[in-house]
Amino acid sequence: MPAEKCILDPNRDCLGLAKAEMLEKQVEEYREKSSKDHHEMYDRIRQLEIANARTDTQYGQIMETLGALKSDIAEIKTKPARRWDAIVDKVLLAVVGGIVVYILAQIGF
Repeated sequence: MPAEKCILDPNRDCLGLAKAEMLEKQVEEYREKSSKDHHEMYDRIRQLEIANARTDTQYGQIMETLGALKSDIAEIKTKPARRWDAIVDKVLLAVVGGIVVYILAQIGF
């Protein structure tokens, strides 16, 4: 880059002006790069937010399914107990019925 002529003394080269122009060019390049980098960062943040929203939705569905599974398991656990209770009820009914029949037979009915 040829040196510009100094404003104060046109017979001399003005190295400060050339250096200032070079620095302005570098600053502009840094601004462009910085702008591009910021744009990329904001895009990545936006993508992370979208992915996080998807994850939250999936998590909600998993928790909902887990709740349904818990209630199903609790119901399945109680079935054998209900069956056992029904068997005990029938055995007791048979024993009581047998006793009643025995007593009635002793009385003469």
